[in-house]
Amino acid sequence: MPWPSTGSCAPPQPGTLDPQWLAQLEEVREHVGSEPPLEALYVFVLAWPRLYGMVSMEAFGHLAFALTVPGPVFEQTLREILALLGGM
Repeated sequence: MPWPSTGSCAPPQPGTLDPQWLAQLEEVREHVGSEPPLEALYVFVLAWPRLYGMVSMEAFGHLAFALTVPGPVFEQTLREILALLGGM
């Protein structure tokens, strides 16, 4: 299935990625088994650890030292990820 060329995701413009990223993103693309644009993989690689990290930190109580109610921090993280994806 071809990857969509339009949508709400606002990845970097083609050809603007730092060359140090390109080889690593090419390896990720090989593992995906299809041909997503490198710019889309770049956005995914930036967003996934933030989401996964926030969920893990809350699930294992690692935010308790600073926050009694971590919901607002989680929601702010989601807003930042949506902005990265071009959704806000």
